Amino acid sequence: PRGLKRIRSYADWVSPHRSLLSLNEQTAANIRKAGLGLMTYTYRLEDKDVGNEDNFKKIHELAVQSGVQAIFSDYPGKSIQILKSISDRAR
Repeated sequence: PRGLKRIRSYADWVSPHRSLLSLNEQTAANIRKAGLGLMTYTYRLEDKDVGNEDNFKKIHELAVQSGVQAIFSDYPGKSIQILKSISDRAR
């Protein structure tokens, strides 16, 4: 996509809200294809679309499946634990 190529001319990373990945599965692939790093934000339990531990895990799994390279989380300890668990299961 042309817009992402233009962004690549002045940035190394983009940081869309995590909800954009679930709305358009192609978004993450397009970002990586343009040579940009991908970091999403903000992972918090209080968000209406999260609300509980199971959904908190699901949004992390979506990030991994989408090829997200970094996340912002209000609960870094929980996020690290979940991401480690996802990584361990993949082995």
